[in-house]
Amino acid sequence: MDNSRFDRVAKAFAVGLDRRRAIKGILGGATAGAAIALGKGAEVSAEVAICSDDGSVHGGYCSDQHACSEAAHLVCTGVSVFQDPCANPIGNSCECADGYFLSGDGNCIRVDTCEVDADCIGIAVGTVCDTASNTCVECVTTEDCLGQGVCALATGSCVECVTTGDCLGQEVCDSGSNMCVQCTDSEFDACTGDTPICNSSTNSCVECVSDDQCGPSGICSAQNTCVECQQNLDCLGNPAGPVCDTGSGTCGECTSDPEQGCDSGEICNPSDQTCVQCLTTQDCNGEGVCATDSHTCVECTAGESDACTSNGQVCDSVAGTCVECVTSANCGSGAPICTSDNVCVQCENTADCASIGGVCDTASQMCVECTSTEGCSGTRPVCDTEINQCVECLDSDLDCSGDTPVCSSDSHTCVQCMGDSDCTTGHCDAGTHTCLECGTGQTACGDMCIDPGQCCPSGGGATCGDHATCTSGGVCTCVSGYHRSTISGECVLDGTCPNGQTDCIQPGQVCCGPETDKPGICIGKGKDGGNRACYNTKR
Repeated sequence: MDNSRFDRVAKAFAVGLDRRRAIKGILGGATAGAAIALGKGAEVSAEVAICSDDGSVHGGYCSDQHACSEAAHLVCTGVSVFQDPCANPIGNSCECADGYFLSGDGNCIRVDTCEVDADCIGIAVGTVCDTASNTCVECVTTEDCLGQGVCALATGSCVECVTTGDCLGQEVCDSGSNMCVQCTDSEFDACTGDTPICNSSTNSCVECVSDDQCGPSGICSAQNTCVECQQNLDCLGNPAGPVCDTGSGTCGECTSDPEQGCDSGEICNPSDQTCVQCLTTQDCNGEGVCATDSHTCVECTAGESDACTSNGQVCDSVAGTCVECVTSANCGSGAPICTSDNVCVQCENTADCASIGGVCDTASQMCVECTSTEGCSGTRPVCDTEINQCVECLDSDLDCSGDTPVCSSDSHTCVQCMGDSDCTTGHCDAGTHTCLECGTGQTACGDMCIDPGQCCPSGGGATCGDHATCTSGGVCTCVSGYHRSTISGECVLDGTCPNGQTDCIQPGQVCCGPETDKPGICIGKGKDGGNRACYNTKR
């Protein structure tokens, strides 16, 4: 604080102010030694300065001895700002001059300019500062557009496009409006197919802009479409129909104004110039109601379903028929799901079985234990889809391994064997499905072992020969009507004796020798015990 200001303060003290209060107010609680020094007219130390006297910064102290910097666009305010601790006004501060405001970087700048982005908040239309021109703009980079277009650097504004690369699909950029459009006079390649012409006034692809683009008989309408007709004569031979709707310029079966072209019982649908059954229910003459989308008389519609509710059904307004259900709300607890076929079922997917348990068999639409794709795990990881139950196995190669490599077709469990061929040695016990070892010299036969010379009913072992069969015990037995010869061991026909007397097994029979009329035949002995019965003549 300069000496002249101190002189003015000292005079105020001399006018009658309380010395101690004045000293305390000016020094802001300075030491008693400093107060005494002031009373003696001593110079005050710089440590008790009230405010900055830098007039080149905003907020700096100013008075008639301390001017604010004009170069910094600062002026001294006319309102006392700085106060001593006793609330006595003692000076003013440097503030921005009219037409200027305090920038975010601490400088006073014109109200229509900026130096940092913060200068643009609530001051100008834009939201960021273009430091090259010191103006507030909408953007200086595309990131400033926050995903809403791209930045046009020339104008500092967010636009839909600057180049065609900013547009999606086949659209191009109109440099005049910075909008993505279908086409421009210079970029019209996107106009193909049914709309090959670029309408430069709307930047859209259209069918035509002049009659010569509609072929030899077409007309380009005000809507830039090629129309077929202007009168019925233009529709002769047209497959759509012989009547011209002059409003749309199209040929069809009929027109409704005036009504023409339809047979009795039909009316013209003006929307497509076709003859239909009805436009309103009144047109159905009591035979159902009118489905306004198909213009046919149907059993019911969403708004007219009395025919369904009377028999406990609901209306499928799409098909126009009475059905069991349209939504699951129409179904009961036993079959709570409504299918696309309008039938109530138990499930359509496994989630529908949550309250019941199991998974959904989509073929039967019933909740079951398993299907081919889900439901089984642990010791029963495979689903038997014929009964929809989880089993241990279905296929030996895929499902069984280790000590139980064979899948039982009966129990669907993995076992050691189902037949002798599954055992490397021994035989397969049919009861336990385990491989049992045979003794030395024995051969496996089904679920038993046979000794040398024994036969096997299922094949293998000794050969039984003609007229013999193998019993379950592995013994060859002659078939009915034959007996085993004790001489040859072969099965011989009962009542014959090809090997001699021992082949005759009935008591009291004798074997007719080769010299008799009945050689090899067993026959009863005569009264004399001889073989006379073997001859045709008495002897």
